[in-house]
Amino acid sequence: MIAPLILTLFATAYANVIIDLKCPEFKPIENFNFSAYGTGVWREVARYPNEYEEEDIKCDRGVYTIELDYSSTRNVLVQDGKEIRIDGVIRKVTGAGNTGELVGFISLDNWKMGNTFYILDTDYDNYAITYTCKYDEGKKSRRDYVWILSRSKTLSADVKTKIQNFMKSSGYLDYDKLIWPETSCNE
Repeated sequence: MIAPLILTLFATAYANVIIDLKCPEFKPIENFNFSAYGTGVWREVARYPNEYEEEDIKCDRGVYTIELDYSSTRNVLVQDGKEIRIDGVIRKVTGAGNTGELVGFISLDNWKMGNTFYILDTDYDNYAITYTCKYDEGKKSRRDYVWILSRSKTLSADVKTKIQNFMKSSGYLDYDKLIWPETSCNE
């Protein structure tokens, strides 16, 4: 009778301990072909929930066009039945070598945001797994951001399995956390 009580008290105390969760060690894709990635249409087919994209955002697609050493982007998404256009650019991070370490800048009206993100895996023709991690020193915790991009509105079963296997074998990505926005878009 006392053992379960002690275990319950220990578990309750332990649950309130803040655990230092730094961003994981990971590597972006090697031998990254920026021109192949930075050209054409990419659709967001899945993502981790995040504070930047509300749950009612759907039909998010980006048209990428290579311009010298960067790719200009025009993202179009639907929120509350209204189409929103967001322009931006992506480029390879200087000094990152030939990896999928990229920096992107987007703007809408007077709002601007820049962020470094990483292409972890892609076949350039069907899918890309995009990742970034933000560590909050004050809270001693991290926030992971994952986006699954596709050249088409939906992923084939084979490609979905490949993504799932990659995420499971990574040791830090969780396939089950992905949300899959609506794909019946009229674009």
